Amino acid sequence: MADIGVGTETHGDDDAVAKRRAYFKDWYGRNREDISRRRRERYVSDSEYRKKIKDRSSRASHGRRMGRRVRCFHGPHGDVCLISIRCFADMIGRGIQTIRRWHRSGALPPTPFITDTGIAYYTPAMAKVVVGVLGAAEYRQSHEEFRRKVEDGWRAAEIPVGVETLEEALKMYRGEEIPESMIGPNACCICHQDG
Repeated sequence: MADIGVGTETHGDDDAVAKRRAYFKDWYGRNREDISRRRRERYVSDSEYRKKIKDRSSRASHGRRMGRRVRCFHGPHGDVCLISIRCFADMIGRGIQTIRRWHRSGALPPTPFITDTGIAYYTPAMAKVVVGVLGAAEYRQSHEEFRRKVEDGWRAAEIPVGVETLEEALKMYRGEEIPESMIGPNACCICHQDG
């Protein structure tokens, strides 16, 4: 019996899978309008189907809304619980896309709590600073002025500003209590252990 080893790739199978995917993609491209028309007609005429689709849509949007609100990291000073961008946006009364636009434009400094996979987390103290800067403005601030005030506020709140990695940020940050109201009964706290 020949030993082929674990994880040996068979390129013939990969080619077959790629061809099958290409075939179905092409088939769907040709039949998309007809499929959509039949689904719309069934949605109008079949009340059970309509209810099933509405329930599925409601569950999916509820999951997106709740998302992962709090994540705990184990740092040298103990557990550090951070909030998601959705929770951060909710706290400052803006949308997630606004937060991302502020980051892209340079108006909002980057959070020091970014995972290796690029997921950004924040602290409630960071949100409180942004709310304070937004509320104290009696006039339209430049991006540079807004950023400077936010960075100064984050430093005053002992948020590590300008660090390169999540590990550095966790070493410098001592954490804060996350209110139960922010976590909520449907939110999940995902604990991440380093090493």
